[in-house]
Amino acid sequence: MRKGLAIVILLGAGGYLACMTAEESSDENANNTRYNRDAGPGGIQLTGCSTATRTMTVAQAATSPSRTDVTILDAVVVALDASATSANFWIQDPNGGRGVLVYRGKNDTAPIPAVGDLISVCGRLKHYNGPFEITSATTASPPSALSIVIKSHEGRTTGGAYPPAGTPRASNPSDFAMNVPDNQPDVIGHVLKFAGPLETTDARAIMYTTTGADGGTYSRPEGFAVTGGLVVNDQNVYSSCMKQADGGVLSTFPNGIRGVWDRYQDFNAGSADSPAPTVPVLYPITCADLNPQ
Repeated sequence: MRKGLAIVILLGAGGYLACMTAEESSDENANNTRYNRDAGPGGIQLTGCSTATRTMTVAQAATSPSRTDVTILDAVVVALDASATSANFWIQDPNGGRGVLVYRGKNDTAPIPAVGDLISVCGRLKHYNGPFEITSATTASPPSALSIVIKSHEGRTTGGAYPPAGTPRASNPSDFAMNVPDNQPDVIGHVLKFAGPLETTDARAIMYTTTGADGGTYSRPEGFAVTGGLVVNDQNVYSSCMKQADGGVLSTFPNGIRGVWDRYQDFNAGSADSPAPTVPVLYPITCADLNPQ
């Protein structure tokens, strides 16, 4: 924290505290006034947010340090992978830009939004298997619950999302190749579409290694590579879409492939001092992403 700057403590309608400098507070006051007006009587109803939370945009959160507590007042849901009790979804600012993943676990009570929803959210930034996500941290000190308020079902963004939030970005596989370190970081959280035909070039492009209690290890494929060096993580679509296809790997994609651009890291490989490398990777969400029209 820089010295010589006044600190303003804001108590939100949901009872959370936001700590910021005087320079930051003027912008935040404008944001809060606009949001409270649009949200109707009572304004924001985020609850359980950390007392150390900072209000920021999605793009700012996506480049903040891990373990930062964040509150985002306006975010558009651009992709969603949900079950009855949990969900992974990516958010962006309404004007587009770099996105970030939100993980809503089975023990969280926050609502699960839909693609296109405009939401406010608070939680803690963490790394988990590569993607940088906002999630709950209820056992930490200070605790931080994941809180989500669905502001409206009319969210819009300038690009990088499924309709109604926007349109997938047409991309070239060779521009997103695995062998380029930290490739395309500004496109994280965007939905990309790669035109076909594409062919599988490496059925085991990502090997996930697990260490057992006896010290032994075993590996399983977690993704594959296609024409141009694009690596696809199939963890969202393997069981439901690929398990019966050629031993779990599709060999051709006549219409190309679609998904969310993010990062993958095998946390069971390497060590704290020398972790496994982070791999730029595409995450298809549904079976339709493997055969986009």
